[in-house]
Amino acid sequence: MKILHLNQEKRWVPVEKRYYDDEAHLQNLLAEDVNTLPFNELGYDLPFVTIGKEISLQNGSLDLLAISPLGHIALIETKLDKNPEVKRTVVGQILGYAAYLWNKSYEDLESTFHKFLIQRKIKFEGTLSDYIKEKVPSFEVSEIEFKEGLEKRLRLGSFSLLIVVDQVNQELKDIANYLNDRTGQEIDFYVMEMELIGDGNEMFLVPRLANPPRKNITFSEKAKTNDNYDRTPIAKDEFIKRLSPKGKDLAEALFSNFEISENVSLSWRKNGFSLMTKLPKKLVGTAISSNFSYLFFLATNNEELQFGYPEETFEKFPEIRPFIEEYVNYYRSIDVFKDKKITDLSHIDTKKITNLIKQTAQKLTNSN
Repeated sequence: MKILHLNQEKRWVPVEKRYYDDEAHLQNLLAEDVNTLPFNELGYDLPFVTIGKEISLQNGSLDLLAISPLGHIALIETKLDKNPEVKRTVVGQILGYAAYLWNKSYEDLESTFHKFLIQRKIKFEGTLSDYIKEKVPSFEVSEIEFKEGLEKRLRLGSFSLLIVVDQVNQELKDIANYLNDRTGQEIDFYVMEMELIGDGNEMFLVPRLANPPRKNITFSEKAKTNDNYDRTPIAKDEFIKRLSPKGKDLAEALFSNFEISENVSLSWRKNGFSLMTKLPKKLVGTAISSNFSYLFFLATNNEELQFGYPEETFEKFPEIRPFIEEYVNYYRSIDVFKDKKITDLSHIDTKKITNLIKQTAQKLTNSN
């Protein structure tokens, strides 16, 4: 694209293309103002806030993580055209980061976002919601609405995956078109070109979408996607009222032993509660997940237990594995166990499983 500039002599002269010093140059530019990206062309009508830069995950390092006041999530990778990874490799990288974030909880993100800010030498004492409000004071949204939006998108894996380059290549454009055309609405995959032009006096950024946005899809529509998890905070008594007699008996048996425990925390939500323990510091690092989640009790039309076990975490730390092995082997041995879910609640030996959870929690806590 040719761009002309009217100079002091009233003559139109071409503006020269400029080049980024390196990928850090492009990354820093976006970290300072992520809204230089054309989010409005993707259906967003509100700004994003950069939460983290070069976030160390267990499967690599994500360049930028940005969140909107309604809980939309953008994962951003930057690459220069001269980098050989700018074609297929970067696609695998960003999909891997999305897979890692999928099914993480709001608490996981809340507990680690201060580390992200410290990495960027930003001082802030408030919550994640407070930080978003400070950066976007003009957009009024309640903390509950923000949490619900963020929780839903983490649970669904509903992310915008953005690869930002200085110059797009055809192979990367074709991959983006294919993924957007052949995948569901929860994931959007875009390549964005950020051309840098100018002279010694003035600089210009020219952002472009390399692949077209989905037709007739907006993110406000996506927010209506059905999700079985309503993670709105709720009081214990209110939660119990929603259970069937059988579900009420099991829930009482599961959480009654943990209310005075320092090692196991309960997270109450509108249609479920979860039991978890903080992971040892040596496992957490700067990764997003900071809890070992034992189970989630889902109270919907069909009450069920869902078990959690972050295998990829413990494979890298074999000294921790014995702490949770007996617990995992027990729930996998239950006859009706399938896909980490149990709907026939009568098969659960609540005394055995609560004892195993307490023992595991004690060992994990002591290993800190």
